[in-house]
Amino acid sequence: MGKFKTPTLREVSENKPYMHNGLFPELANIVMMYNAGMGRETQKESRSMILNFHTSLK
Repeated sequence: MGKFKTPTLREVSENKPYMHNGLFPELANIVMMYNAGMGRETQKESRSMILNFHTSLK
C-alpha cells in the first residue's frame, strides 16, 4: 500500500539541471541556496566536502 521508490543520488552531479523546475545549472548553486536559507553560514571547507561527496557518488 502506497509504496514508491525514491530517486537515488547516484550520478547526481551528472544529472543537470537541478530542482523541479531546472532553476540551478550546477550542484554548487544548490549548496549555496541551502546555505543561505538555513540562517547560518557554513565554512567554505564544509561546502567543498558536500560537493565532493555528491560528486563521488557514481
